[in-house]
Amino acid sequence: MKLTLLGVVQSYLNKTSGFYVNSIFDTDESQQVAQIAEEVYYSLVQRFRDWEFTTTVTTLDSVSDTTKPNYLQIPSNVQRLKDCTLEYNNSTDDVSVRYSRVEYLPPELFLKQVNKHNVRADNAEVVEDHNGTKFVIVNNKYPEYYTSFDGKYVVFDSYHSSYETTLQASKSRVVLTSEPVFLQADDFVIPVPEHMSELYRDMVIAECYEHLLQQPAPPSTTRRVATRAATAQQHERKTGSMNKRKRIYGR
Repeated sequence: MKLTLLGVVQSYLNKTSGFYVNSIFDTDESQQVAQIAEEVYYSLVQRFRDWEFTTTVTTLDSVSDTTKPNYLQIPSNVQRLKDCTLEYNNSTDDVSVRYSRVEYLPPELFLKQVNKHNVRADNAEVVEDHNGTKFVIVNNKYPEYYTSFDGKYVVFDSYHSSYETTLQASKSRVVLTSEPVFLQADDFVIPVPEHMSELYRDMVIAECYEHLLQQPAPPSTTRRVATRAATAQQHERKTGSMNKRKRIYGR
């Protein structure tokens, strides 16, 4: 069941015989309910970190700079890549799919790692970063490590020049967790998993009783919140406990 913000506000007003509204901006009360609905949403995001809707699978952006063949760019809508899952397709043709995980290293450890490369080797290249830092990469293997010096570009330790002149954005795969933005708009669809929509609505109603009416929510509502929260926690353990990753919420 998809919930809109206006629908959630109207649910509370119907429960309390409040003034009917056609928009969340019609009355002071409806605007207060909408604000509480936003606060409840972000509270649930913190409580249920492994909600399916917070997981995004995307690719990096291309750079297409042959002087930096080991560079890809962080998409503008991604805050950072540290602690996410980053993979690269090590296929040697356009058909096969062989994704391999690339490990993140902090800049200082990344530089220490690439310093092991022999600058005089036939497979070595010197690359200069945008900040002037020079380091050595190898050009006969797919990347194993990556870092970012500026939060804009992803820098890898190698690329395979036998199959590509630069790393390809289309061959990257990033699995990350993001926190969707809550909009104060009538038709905004609350981005909660469908099996948690009723829990969310009841939690909003309970919070509004406490903060706007200064009284406890009806027992039937509090019972539903407790039951549905327990069910949601069981569901999260089943779907999110096998491979938990650290979350990414800033550069």
